[in-house]
Amino acid sequence: MILLIISDLHIGINDPYNDVFKWNTGDFIRVMDSYIKKYNVDTVILNGDIYELYKYSFEEIKEANGDLVDYLQQFYYINGNHDSLCEFGHDSWEHTNSHGQTIFIEH
Repeated sequence: MILLIISDLHIGINDPYNDVFKWNTGDFIRVMDSYIKKYNVDTVILNGDIYELYKYSFEEIKEANGDLVDYLQQFYYINGNHDSLCEFGHDSWEHTNSHGQTIFIEH
């Protein structure tokens, strides 16, 4: 199984002075898709703090970054401390392979 794990994007409302996430949405999606295809990724895990919910509401972020929010919804989401109030996230991700080795991921 090939995993792509991303964390701490802190996507806000595109405020040039406060937002950590400064990528262009189209560029970000193209880069993600190219890595998923190039490395034949089976599972993408968003490992917390994808959104900056200490500063903004999810509705504000979705309004400012609708295409990006919609795109990211297809992946497995683990809540971090900046997005722990998300109703759609999980506490962790766990997988045991055919050799009995377990991968456990939490933010």
